[in-house]
Amino acid sequence: MPHVERSRTRRAAAFVVIAGLVATIAACGKGTQDSGATGSGPATPSKELSLLFPVSNPGLKETLAAVLGQDFTARTGITVDVQTGANSYSEVDQRLFADIATGRPPDMAIVSYSSVKTYADSGVAKPLDTALANAQFPTDHIYDQFLALGQHEGKTVAVPQSITLLNLWYNADAFRRAGLDPDKPPTTYEQLRSASEKIVKSGAAKVGVAWRSADSTASWPFQNFVASYGGSLATPDGAPDFQNANALSALTYWSDMQKDGLAVGSTGAVVEQQFLSGEAAMTANTSSYLPILSKGAKFDLRLSALPGATAQAPRLIPQGGFMISTNPDPHKLAAAVEVMKVLASGPGQVEQARLSGYLPVNESEAQSGELATVLATDPRRQVTLDWPQYVTPMQQLRGRNAQEAWSKLDLAVGQAIAGKSSPADALREAQTQAARVIK
Repeated sequence: MPHVERSRTRRAAAFVVIAGLVATIAACGKGTQDSGATGSGPATPSKELSLLFPVSNPGLKETLAAVLGQDFTARTGITVDVQTGANSYSEVDQRLFADIATGRPPDMAIVSYSSVKTYADSGVAKPLDTALANAQFPTDHIYDQFLALGQHEGKTVAVPQSITLLNLWYNADAFRRAGLDPDKPPTTYEQLRSASEKIVKSGAAKVGVAWRSADSTASWPFQNFVASYGGSLATPDGAPDFQNANALSALTYWSDMQKDGLAVGSTGAVVEQQFLSGEAAMTANTSSYLPILSKGAKFDLRLSALPGATAQAPRLIPQGGFMISTNPDPHKLAAAVEVMKVLASGPGQVEQARLSGYLPVNESEAQSGELATVLATDPRRQVTLDWPQYVTPMQQLRGRNAQEAWSKLDLAVGQAIAGKSSPADALREAQTQAARVIK
């Protein structure tokens, strides 16, 4: 079985296990009442707190070590047990739900944005509004577009720690060899196809663009492509809506690009290698890859906003890390918010900016102070500061089986891109299978 298929099979199986665990949690009646205070007033923070996070996230491990160490403990009285037992967001999901099932969950976790609704629906993510208010959390400093992503049914259940957007990285040297202006990257799908044709015909690269069609979280790249057509992959009430005209247009475009030898879709690791080796002149990939691509590129590396189906302003669906509290105890909630404060403000944001290409979540500090100075060191970082205005919320599926349903679409996209199924048939099958697990 090919590596990509094995990877997808493992993720699908994991989603089934997680769904069962979430059902157990819901049946146990975990409350979602906002418990940020005690009967006698605001709760004092617990002196100990455990935190689970994805180790492989660029710069995150180093950021936590820098801002949650002895100085943090001396200032707040809180000792943070930073748990390193999960490598990726999907492993965080597996580990978190397994720990909950055994009665020993971490007090808080940094989870994928695409999982926030699942955690909120199941009652795992506890409402934070009272604890945030008690701690005087500076919500007015956070980008409004990012803060809104952590809302669920009128309550704050997650706070952004890092945001990444899908953008177009490109090899300016390959553009020059193909007779293209590197200062004018493509902004529409029509221009992207035209540029890819010139690149391939000139021999400047083997293919025009490589993109992550496999091993993505919640079919994130494909969600961006559908959004650029003005569409969505979920109904307003969170049911799957994969079999629609916008989704068909997006999948047909990328299937045709691959069939014509202008694009290639694969796993993140393969796409990265194809771009850095010069085999692909462009890649649709996450902004968080800035340090990795900067270090590996032996060419003039640039980035721009992701091209769209039309010349209208981009519609960019984010991903990234969101902080949740899983422990309803008011003292644990108060301690979790203290951690959230430092990670979403100056110290945490500065360290994250030094070590990764994530967009800052703190608008106030991105415009002044040390964070602004760090961002100004690389003109590519300055470009990304214009993009929060284009953020469009991810279409999240409802209920505890959301990730399993997304895996059905992930498989369908891969089948269509590989030419094993027509786009229409692939989306029809994904819709049928997803509808069975989303109730």
